[in-house]
Amino acid sequence: TPEYYFFLNYNHTENIMAMEYFTIANEEKKDEIEHANINAAPISVAVIGAGPSGLALCHALESFKFTSNREVSVTCFERSSVPGGVWQTEGSNETQMYDNLWTNGPSHSLEFHDYTFDEHFKKPVTVYMKRQDLLDYILGRVTHNCPNFFEKYVRFQSEVTSVVFNEGKQMFDIEVKDGNTGTITTHQFHKFVWACGKHGRLNIPRHTKSLLVDGGFKGRVMHSTETATFDEDVRGKRVLLIGGGFSAEDLALQAVKCGASRVFILCRSKYGGDGTYCNHWPGKKVRVYYGYSVNRVCDEGRSVECKALEIKWPISYEENTTKSLLPIRNIDTVIFCTGYHCSTEMIDKSFSKGFPDGSCSKEFNYEMPADWKMKPNNLTSLIGDIKPDVRYVDPSTVNFSYYRGVNISNPNMMI
Repeated sequence: TPEYYFFLNYNHTENIMAMEYFTIANEEKKDEIEHANINAAPISVAVIGAGPSGLALCHALESFKFTSNREVSVTCFERSSVPGGVWQTEGSNETQMYDNLWTNGPSHSLEFHDYTFDEHFKKPVTVYMKRQDLLDYILGRVTHNCPNFFEKYVRFQSEVTSVVFNEGKQMFDIEVKDGNTGTITTHQFHKFVWACGKHGRLNIPRHTKSLLVDGGFKGRVMHSTETATFDEDVRGKRVLLIGGGFSAEDLALQAVKCGASRVFILCRSKYGGDGTYCNHWPGKKVRVYYGYSVNRVCDEGRSVECKALEIKWPISYEENTTKSLLPIRNIDTVIFCTGYHCSTEMIDKSFSKGFPDGSCSKEFNYEMPADWKMKPNNLTSLIGDIKPDVRYVDPSTVNFSYYRGVNISNPNMMI
């Protein structure tokens, strides 16, 4: 029986979210399929997470109803009390975004094809948008043609605690805990979509934190999400950011705006991270150290000594003893810009294995042969033999469990 497959494709290059609609049947059989769908049984879809991805999926399925004769029932479970995921600054979600965030990508790459900025804002928008403006735009899109969108699709304060595929019924058994009453109920769905990103647990490297805390560091140690007192933590102070991702860039800029006297970014990789490509920081108050990590606390708890690192192919690091230790003195606040751990405890292990969060690389132990050479090709005569670049041969780029967001062993589960 022909089936339709849905999944959310996130284009990291253009920073555009788009719903793609696929069918395994040939175009010649399209009319036959549509006719068969008239009498087909309804499809029930469970979506975890009412952030941008979950809302985009529900919106796409809402639009799909007007172009298909097949009934699709969608229920989106959100553990917080408000929609928007990490773009929110309120609610019960511990992975909330800091209020003063501005987007990293230009606004023209964030505009939806079916709901323009002009329709929503009624005026031109800036090249880089404020967090609140982008959140309002995302929410406005889904309610534009469906004013009761959230009442219709989303169950707030509903935390999914278990997802198991029932082989006998060929359906997903999903347990949901009511955030108000604590009551747990079980529901069954044909399709299951993971739309809550990493379902984040704060990722704070234990060893590094232990070096700071046990070493007697006298300043404040915090994670990038703990920004309730950010102004107090950085104004007039010297700040050390650990990690080179986008959150490091965001908080470095925010710290400068809040009046930090100096900001340092410590990045393990000598190549830097997504947030370290800025060549001209405001007021020259930000300095990035590439290829270093915390070694110990010094100067009676006021300074941090760092050691040099080198990459051990493909994804680990080891100390580079050929370089001198680096002291960063008189630090008042240390902020871990180290992201989140992917939390998949609630879903069956058959689905969490190889989950595309980067951790799948730990399942493989591949060593590049010392005598490896690229096979002769059209460029060999020009560039000769080349060595693989460690930045692009990380085995985490290969996933044996998911293909373009669809679980290979059970295509009814998608991310």
